[in-house]
Amino acid sequence: MDALRYRLGDASHHEVYEGECVGLILALHMLSEQEGVSKASIWVDNTAAIQATTSDKCGAAHYLLDYFHSLLQQVRDRHPGLKLRIFWVPSHTGETLSVARRREILSNQT
Repeated sequence: MDALRYRLGDASHHEVYEGECVGLILALHMLSEQEGVSKASIWVDNTAAIQATTSDKCGAAHYLLDYFHSLLQQVRDRHPGLKLRIFWVPSHTGETLSVARRREILSNQT
């Protein structure tokens, strides 16, 4: 599985933040379909969405974060001991995901 797509709806009815939350959910769904995963990284260019993954407070798109946490538990049950990291990656700056990934690898080596 290389890619998943989900049409959230018309842009006049949804915000970028909701789309980023759906992206997190799709990443977990892809992870849930894999076998024998011990480490995984999810890259997101929205700091608010990343911060929301560690909060149980009500807020914008809370229903999506509830689903994210439910799916996260399913993923953890499927992959006991999973080390999951969610990273911020800058968007629209010219830095590509591969550059950010190389930085992650280097930071894990020190």
